[in-house]
Amino acid sequence: MSDRSPTRRPQLSVCIPTHNGRAGTLDELLSELASQLADLGDQVEVCISDNASDDGTAAMVQARRRELGTRLRYRRNERDLGVGGNILRAVELAAGDYCWLLGSDDRPAAGAVRAVLDLIDSHPDASGFQLGMLRPSADLSEPIELLGADHPAERVTTAYTSPDAIAQALGVSQLWLSPCVVRRDRWQAVSRADPRLVDRHPEHAHGYVIGRMAQRDPLWIWCPRPLVNAGSGTDWLADETGPGMPRRVARIVPPLQRLWAELHGPGSPTYRNLVAGWSNWVAGPSAAYEAKIQPGHTWRDDLRLLGVVRLAWRSRRFRRETLPWLLVPHRAFKAGGCWRWALGSGRELPRTACRTTVAVRRLPELASGHQARIPCTVENRGPHALSSRLPHPVRLAARWIDGEGRLAAEGPRTPFLPALRSGERRRVEMRVNPPSEPGEYELRIAPVQEHVAWFDELDLRNGWAGRVVVQAPGAASGTGPPISESEPDPADA
Repeated sequence: MSDRSPTRRPQLSVCIPTHNGRAGTLDELLSELASQLADLGDQVEVCISDNASDDGTAAMVQARRRELGTRLRYRRNERDLGVGGNILRAVELAAGDYCWLLGSDDRPAAGAVRAVLDLIDSHPDASGFQLGMLRPSADLSEPIELLGADHPAERVTTAYTSPDAIAQALGVSQLWLSPCVVRRDRWQAVSRADPRLVDRHPEHAHGYVIGRMAQRDPLWIWCPRPLVNAGSGTDWLADETGPGMPRRVARIVPPLQRLWAELHGPGSPTYRNLVAGWSNWVAGPSAAYEAKIQPGHTWRDDLRLLGVVRLAWRSRRFRRETLPWLLVPHRAFKAGGCWRWALGSGRELPRTACRTTVAVRRLPELASGHQARIPCTVENRGPHALSSRLPHPVRLAARWIDGEGRLAAEGPRTPFLPALRSGERRRVEMRVNPPSEPGEYELRIAPVQEHVAWFDELDLRNGWAGRVVVQAPGAASGTGPPISESEPDPADA
């Protein structure tokens, strides 16, 4: 890291918008920041914009001044400015060259502040940086980086140098607040020139400003190292979204469509790819499956999902993995009838009928905290179809066994649609969540009939097992020099 004069203005402002009910999580965040800023002098400041809270935030911040001193700036708004207005106000407080937009319920990873300063030193002309982030798994048991349209595939630090490349690779991930680091003067040039910004995009004002910055000064750096640990409030974006998912998706998609339409034009390929990719991610195959088996799911929810994700239909992955689930009537998951040929019975299988062969076509690079896709081939050697219908669905899943023979991680599940018939062989691309601790593990992949048995526990030949090394989060992705610009594949968005 280069030397910096202690008299110059801060190089980085950590800008934290907060609101009522966040005093506790904000206190924990400030404690972590105080620890990381202890040896950084005045290179970093902390700016808090309090959206008219009455939960004791002001008193808590005043107590934290003993640790942070003049590096802490705080202002309480007299009235609620909304999400977008409060984010803009937090940046207005800042004096640093760059601003890290950090949510009050998220956390910087260990050493993250210094790592961000190193990134700025390495790329002094960048308009912004997008950081890797760990989010809670569906059951909130451990942090995991979910695969999807919300982050690039590159696992090394990458520079994007054209507006379209930035939008295609980072447009969805920039909706998250905490992974965003922006150059303050370029941010202000956009936000101050548009007084009606918050009126048009009350929830995604920062996404609009970042989009315009990328169009004016297109140099954005993607850092895959997970420098942010998200709070539990983001778990609704996990694959298994549970009850009410169709209504949540229907509420979230229209504001995003308006945002991307204004930035890129409603008929542009960039707009179509962004909406399709996001819809395909948040309403993925596991999400569609989990939504349809919920007791309160109705045919109206099916129509709602099909409507809001209509732009995802152009994606091959969506048509192959998600659309079949959405087209199956919701009652078919509980009733048999004419759908039994496609879905199977869902009844408990005899132990002697649980016979499969699982072959792994290739293992990707695996890192703790990063969800991965593993292509497999599954053959049903038993006399009955493998069905993912209730009450006993059969699904493909992975388990991670540590060196002492203990279960270190499990899931998520990959359903079979249509049912895997007797004698049928099928290629399946399954998602796996590596353990949170790096090291060597035994990875076991096998079908499991819920509430009945794992197939490989009945006979090891029913599954696949191999020794794999799970790397540390930064080991595989690195933070070295940028590689050449990489364009995403729109068809697989």
